[in-house]
Amino acid sequence: MKNQRRYPTIQNAEETIIRHCQDKKLELYGDAADEWVAGRLKQELKAICENGNAVAFLAAKNLTDRARAAGHLSGINGTLGSSLTAFLLGITGINPLCPHYRCDKCKHVELVPDAASGFDLPTKLCPKCGEMMTGDGHDIPFDSFGGQNGEKIPEISLIFTSEITAKGRELLQEIFPEDIIVRAGHLHKTKSNAEKFGLHPGGWFVIPVQYKDDVKIITFHEYLVTAQDYRELTDRYLKLNILSFDNLDNLYKLSSETGVQLEKIPMNDPNALASHRFSDLWIKEIPKSQAVCRAIIDVQLMWFKLNHPEEYTRACAKSTAPNSCPLDV
Repeated sequence: MKNQRRYPTIQNAEETIIRHCQDKKLELYGDAADEWVAGRLKQELKAICENGNAVAFLAAKNLTDRARAAGHLSGINGTLGSSLTAFLLGITGINPLCPHYRCDKCKHVELVPDAASGFDLPTKLCPKCGEMMTGDGHDIPFDSFGGQNGEKIPEISLIFTSEITAKGRELLQEIFPEDIIVRAGHLHKTKSNAEKFGLHPGGWFVIPVQYKDDVKIITFHEYLVTAQDYRELTDRYLKLNILSFDNLDNLYKLSSETGVQLEKIPMNDPNALASHRFSDLWIKEIPKSQAVCRAIIDVQLMWFKLNHPEEYTRACAKSTAPNSCPLDV
């Protein structure tokens, strides 16, 4: 598969992601990281490098770093959230390791294999140094990310605020200055079974300049677009999805207006978890003066009602009354 790829190049891409991952692993877990960390990372890096995916991961890291450097939020979709490599590179905040406590000061680690998620673990002081420990890890197997033998092509779907998404082509061109950046074309059937051509919601292809004549490119709605459906090209050419969700815009605005850094809100914070139990009664009990609390609940509703009416979403939340991290919802 690697030999069939027509990916762009980034100098020393494999060495760069390995170095970044090793440095982050050392920062989080110290020198004595057990095999459960080092072994998983070695397995992933081997699959990524042998299958020619280092450039894809490094491009995703560059995009995420640029967004965060500008003060914007980011997220991911797809199997990338199952990757320890993506976590250590800062692409995702989802750690696929076994649920555990870790001490950011002395690097003491305690595994909690019976927990469903490290985000649900109660607060605990480090028995070694007395600092507050961090609960992390979601027990996601390697197969979810790489397939049985690491042969799966990773789906790079990144979520940003609309301001960053609008600069998608510009940011990719900065990362790959010599190559051709084009929107992904999408061929789909209408209700009358007629085929209609359109744009992928946020898909971009990076076509190496030496292959520019091998991919037919057209102008569609002022974009340079692949004339073929994107699914015919994903096995050969690098495709990155740069998507935007309204809830990230709202959270970014909330953070800017309140001065609260979202990354510093503990995942097991009772008030944060309570925002998922958004029954009508609970919302009505919130004073109007607490506008931020009400806005957060509106954001939660927006996320969970993407494909369902608001009344249905509220009813589900009321009947299930989730008490743990958003993964349970």
